[in-house]
Amino acid sequence: WRPTSTTGVGELINVVALDDLMDAEPSVSDARVSELISRVRDEHDATLAAALVVTGWRALRRGDLAAAEREASEALDIARAVAATPERIAGLCLLATVQAWTRRWRTVATLDELRHLASRAGHRRALAEADRAEGLMLLAEGRSTDAVGLLHGVGERRLRGRSARDAMLAGRVDLLEASVLRDHRQATGDTDCFLAMLEALGHDDPRARGLLNRSRALLTLDDPSPDFERSAQAFAEAGDDAEQGRTRLLHAEHLRRHHQPAAAREEASRAWHLFSSAGAHAWAPRAEAEAGIGVDAGSPTGLRHAGTAPASPLDQLTGQERRVAEAICAGGTTRDVAEALVLSPRTVESHLGQAYRKLGVHNRAQLANLLRAATS
Repeated sequence: WRPTSTTGVGELINVVALDDLMDAEPSVSDARVSELISRVRDEHDATLAAALVVTGWRALRRGDLAAAEREASEALDIARAVAATPERIAGLCLLATVQAWTRRWRTVATLDELRHLASRAGHRRALAEADRAEGLMLLAEGRSTDAVGLLHGVGERRLRGRSARDAMLAGRVDLLEASVLRDHRQATGDTDCFLAMLEALGHDDPRARGLLNRSRALLTLDDPSPDFERSAQAFAEAGDDAEQGRTRLLHAEHLRRHHQPAAAREEASRAWHLFSSAGAHAWAPRAEAEAGIGVDAGSPTGLRHAGTAPASPLDQLTGQERRVAEAICAGGTTRDVAEALVLSPRTVESHLGQAYRKLGVHNRAQLANLLRAATS
């Protein structure tokens, strides 16, 4: 079905909504939503906001975090202007999920606004999407126990539609990951059910194959490397660098635990590059720490691996720790630095504490003196 000049906007809206629930052909469904946006672009109403949210989710699923954030922000501006609460909630769900990857400094405010509106509207699914976004942020920080607590509610929500596009299905994979990392291969209760669903969807959807093989890698008692590699290749086919990076980071952590440090560092470095290229700033520090890398302008890759003799005391720092230290010593407050580097204030303080420990200093004045001496 393709729209014509005589197709009513109402009919087109219904088809676009069905496309988002069903496993529609991407090229055809993208044409439909583009047609809808072109027809209502001048109206700046709730319909345009809803259509922008749809295109934002599609951008996120293909790994284009920047485009997804643009669409979410525009949709929210319109929804707020016309007091369209359902579309505002939908835009916030998308924005919170994007920010769970990028760690924009406004993430907490986005979640607070989403939970406030969803609670007032009795929108349980939106509340679950807020929990999923926050759980994803906690996983990025390696806080699997805290993530399990938030993601349990996501695992209890009913799925809708027929594709891996449903955030609640991806949330079940997040819950599995958090549970396995916390309890060392203790899976969730409905694992078989959602794995069977992913297997059925995986025939036509590389993203579903990526999620399926990552889950299998986490659960297997045998060597998980083949499943991790199949997952990474599926996400590469889908064009999703962020999810591919996530798979490679989990593989790197497995290799380190099984005493293969060189292979672990190589895989973690690949994850770091993928996160960086995708703009997934929330996940890059974890990969950076796993790889034991810092910034080295003289290196062809821009990275310095652990074990390389540092040329100065500052080379003990990771790239993020050095950026935080330099920004603090330039006179920035914790909040200023957090906003400038797209981090949370708590993460800035954590990086600063790590820099103090590695450099043997105890306050900002000592740190500033050391930086001046090292760069003079």
